[in-house]
Amino acid sequence: MGVSQGVIDVLSHKGITHFTPVQAKSMRPVLAGRDVIGRSRTGTGKTLAFGIPALTRIVELSKQNGNAEVMRDGSIRMRRGRLPSMIVLCPTRELARQVGEELSSVCKPLGLFATVFHGGVSYDPQSRALRQGIDVLVGTPGRVMDHLDRGNLNLSECHVAVLDEADEMLNMGFAEDVEVVLEGAGSENDRKMQCLLFSA
Repeated sequence: MGVSQGVIDVLSHKGITHFTPVQAKSMRPVLAGRDVIGRSRTGTGKTLAFGIPALTRIVELSKQNGNAEVMRDGSIRMRRGRLPSMIVLCPTRELARQVGEELSSVCKPLGLFATVFHGGVSYDPQSRALRQGIDVLVGTPGRVMDHLDRGNLNLSECHVAVLDEADEMLNMGFAEDVEVVLEGAGSENDRKMQCLLFSA
C-alpha cells in the first residue's frame, strides 16, 4: 500500500504486522489527499491510521516543493528552516506527548522530524525547533496559538491538519482556538489543506 520498508521495519519491531480496520480504511483516501473522518475505539491504532499515509504523502510533497533532497542511497535530507507540513491538534498535553512519540517513530525512517508543543514547559526549545525546521507539529491549541501570536510559527506551508479526539476538543471549548489555528494554515497560494478528524 505504498508504505516504505523503513516504516515497515519500525512497525514490525513494535510487533505490528497487519493494519487494524481503521488503518486499512484510512490508508488510500489519506494518501490521495482527501479529507477523512475516522471513528474507532481507543486502542485500535488511530494515530498510525492517519500518521502513516499522511507522512508518506508529506515526503512526496516535500520532494516536489524543494524541502527535501534525495540522496544517492535513496534517503532524503530535509532543508533546514523549513516550515511545518503537518499539524496535529490534541485536547490534552498527555495525548499530544503520546501522539508525538508515535509519529516520531514513523518520521525517523522517512527522514522527517516531529516535535510536540504544549503548555507547562519553556518556549525556548520549541522556538529553537521552529528555527531549525520541523515537518510535523503536534500540540495543544493553547500553546500553538501562543507561538502564532508571538510570530514564531508560520503554518502557510502546512498541507495536512489533524484534529485528534476532535469531539473531545469541541467538548472542552477549543472550537474557536482550532478555527484561529487553521485560518493561518495552508494559506500559501490558496492551497486546499487536507483535514483529518479522528475520534473514539
